[in-house]
Amino acid sequence: MKKRSITRKLIMAVTAAATAAITLGTSTYAWFSRNSNVWVEETNFQIESYDGLLISLDGVNFSQDVSADDLMKYVTGKTDTEEAREAYKELRFNGNTIKSNQDGTISRDDTSNEIQFVHDAVNYEENKYSNLIKIYNQSTNDLIARVTLDTKDNLISNVKAYDANNNELVVDDTNALTKEYIIKNDSEEVIARITNLEANGTIKETYSIKNATEESYKGILTYHDEGYSHYEEESTPNLDYLKFDLTFRISTGETNVDNRPDLKLKFNDQTFVKSTEEEVELTNSLSTKTQDYHTGDKVKVSLANAMRIGIDSKLAFNNFEITNEFDLGSVAIEGSNDLDHDKNHNAMYTYYNSINTKYPFKEAAEDGDRFITNSSFEDVELGVFEFDTDTKKYKDLNVTVYIWLEGWDADFVYGASTDARNVSVRLDFKYEE
Repeated sequence: MKKRSITRKLIMAVTAAATAAITLGTSTYAWFSRNSNVWVEETNFQIESYDGLLISLDGVNFSQDVSADDLMKYVTGKTDTEEAREAYKELRFNGNTIKSNQDGTISRDDTSNEIQFVHDAVNYEENKYSNLIKIYNQSTNDLIARVTLDTKDNLISNVKAYDANNNELVVDDTNALTKEYIIKNDSEEVIARITNLEANGTIKETYSIKNATEESYKGILTYHDEGYSHYEEESTPNLDYLKFDLTFRISTGETNVDNRPDLKLKFNDQTFVKSTEEEVELTNSLSTKTQDYHTGDKVKVSLANAMRIGIDSKLAFNNFEITNEFDLGSVAIEGSNDLDHDKNHNAMYTYYNSINTKYPFKEAAEDGDRFITNSSFEDVELGVFEFDTDTKKYKDLNVTVYIWLEGWDADFVYGASTDARNVSVRLDFKYEE
């Protein structure tokens, strides 16, 4: 059977810039970056159609070409060309990643069925600490109660108690002069009394436990630093990542053929992601799978290695990560001895910890299908053109294109020059039987 191929060109030049440092956060699913921002200043967007192939941004207006101005209007929501260009320059894209379900599958919005992205947000409240007091029966070593309290600026607040089954207990702190906290159960029975509880500095609490009845209790004080926290925050399309829809149409007209084979949408071999490779002088140490780097050392970076391209046909999502030379590592996986994923040899993980010595990360990302990406653009089926036997035409094919800077990629290193921060993305489509 003769192979039919039709090619379209999509050329995008993406200018990216990083802010003060690489930072990342923990999650059940992946690593995310904070304050790793990029922006798009200029995009050269060109689509050429061949042999009756049409394309549309809105699924209504089809033509052989889609201009860069039309894309900017689509992305920014502006109708005026100049306003769209100016608005497009102001868009900032944060390092973020695809949200995954607990089973490792990609999470989609319940209503729109669109891929969900998240990025890491960090909340830091200086000089805030949390402490846990565990109260045990002296003779049986049974856990009687857990008492948690926060301290800030030498003051105690938010004192709560729970029994061994995690049911909240009553805390009576009316006797404030002696700093005595009476812990009661649901029946108002006194379980224990904590006396002489005071904040000594901001990292140490001194206390003693009185017998509540005839029992004797012992207590263990555990200090927890909760001055900062990491949480997932939903990403915004065309603010945190680039997102646009493409509708492909094969305009062959009616034929006398009752049926035709499905046609597959694929990338052509002209598709690429690349950027200028550059040496960056480090302001902090980091480790890679090949060597350790220290302050003042130079490390080669290629920001294109942190770029991701996703093509979503609703039936399937293909995530592309094309590694060029000088790849510093894509993800740190907890417990992995593979140098490609060992957190102790991951540039991002070790770089963050060298900067934030007071609040280092202790656990890396979990392993799972969420880390699977295509390492080549070739031979990957992006979608299928189905033949409609009633109209004797091929049905339109709708896909959503995502382009983003992956939040947990180690190659997003601060310090690269403007030239090195230029990332070129070319998506060259074809269809074939």
